[in-house]
Amino acid sequence: MIYISLFWLTSSQLFALLSTFNKSVSRLISDNINLNDQLSVDKNDAIGLISADFNLLLDKIYDVVHALSQRSNIIKNTVNELSAISMKTSTGAGRQDTQIHFIATALTELSASIGTKDSNSIKQNISN
Repeated sequence: MIYISLFWLTSSQLFALLSTFNKSVSRLISDNINLNDQLSVDKNDAIGLISADFNLLLDKIYDVVHALSQRSNIIKNTVNELSAISMKTSTGAGRQDTQIHFIATALTELSASIGTKDSNSIKQNISN
C-alpha cells in the first residue's frame, strides 16, 4: 500500500510538472511566437533542466533568426544600390545611343555632300 501511495504521489507530481512544462511550451510556440520569452526554471529537477535547455535552444534560434534578419537587410540594401546603378547605367546608355545616332546621321550627310562635290568636280573636269 505504501508503494502504491508513493507511486501515486510521485506520478501526480511528475504529471503536474509535465503539464506545467507543456503549457509553457504551448504558450511560447503559439501563433505569435516570441523568441525572447523563456520558460521559468523553478527547480533543479529533470523538468527544470529540460526547461533550462529549452531556453538555451530558444536563445540559439533567436540568434539565428536575428542573423538572418541582418543579412536580409544587407541584401535588401545591396539590391537597392544595384538598382540605382542599373538605372544610371541605362540612362547613360540611352544618352550614348542618341549621341551615336546623331554622329552617324552627321557622317552620312557629310559623306553624301562629299560624294556630290566629287561628282560635280569630276563632271566639270570632263567638260573642260
